[in-house]
Amino acid sequence: MTRLVAIASKQVQLQELVACIQHFAVDHAQLHLFDHQGRVSRDGARATIEETCPKVRLDVASFDIGDRDVIGEIFAPEADIVAFPLYRSSAFYRKVPKLRRRSTVVHITDGVGDLFTMWQLQRAVIAKTPAALIKGALVIPQLYALRADLEFNLFHPQKTPYAKQSLPVGPFPMTRAKRQALHGLLQTKRPEALVIDGFDLTAARIAESLGLDSYVATRRDGGVDIDGRLYLQDDIICAEEVLALMRPALVAGCPSTSLAAARSLYTDLPVFCITTPEALRIRGPRFNAVFQDYAERFGIMFSGSSDVSGQFDDLRSLIPSQRRACA
Repeated sequence: MTRLVAIASKQVQLQELVACIQHFAVDHAQLHLFDHQGRVSRDGARATIEETCPKVRLDVASFDIGDRDVIGEIFAPEADIVAFPLYRSSAFYRKVPKLRRRSTVVHITDGVGDLFTMWQLQRAVIAKTPAALIKGALVIPQLYALRADLEFNLFHPQKTPYAKQSLPVGPFPMTRAKRQALHGLLQTKRPEALVIDGFDLTAARIAESLGLDSYVATRRDGGVDIDGRLYLQDDIICAEEVLALMRPALVAGCPSTSLAAARSLYTDLPVFCITTPEALRIRGPRFNAVFQDYAERFGIMFSGSSDVSGQFDDLRSLIPSQRRACA
């Protein structure tokens, strides 16, 4: 029997977990979810994995990421594969030497940010102060030495610095009921644009500022927003699930992996990104610049303006008039 112990924090990572289960023909999986973010539900994760991988016996629990004792207990059972976001905590990566002696170690990625070099990630996101940056610089050699054996990456053949090998993921997993409900809603309402909100930009503000005639946006705490109205609020839905069921006319929003995912799925799709000072406060002082460097490699478009209103004006001029609301 092939056993997997895995840790995940959000809906989009179920795609990697399903790829891992299928690749290793896992018979028994223990999945542990972060319990405070509201970005994936226990019932939803269970239903998705069990329907997509019907041969696996699955246990699902949640835990407090700040409780190091619990993290140790999660890794205590014998397992053939352990999968977790490697650099999320020293309580994770410092267990790699012991885990590697008995298990294959898999890195659960966190999107475009994981493609940053280790130094870029420390400077742009993790290290908030000069002292933290010095500490981060000292951690980098440990992270390199403690890399996972492999990862299942949405952007394969690209590879993060946290794994030795990258393998591709499959189609985004969804239950039949969720697929039917979301597909039916999208077919009925027919939104044209996908909007990615975040930081201090709401979906309504992005749509209004770009003059979008109709849009759909996902919500962290459940459901989708279509033209300002909430639907399917009992389901946690991520933008990648929307993209799996519709090809929008365009995608626009704040810095997000979903922008790059859209370009990966539809290589000629217009995708626009707006950066804000709030992203620098939350992520780090160099985040916008480093994210833009990587995002432009996917063909995501940015404005040259540093002012948010100026960015909206610039990007609005790039949107075909038939995709914009009449003034």
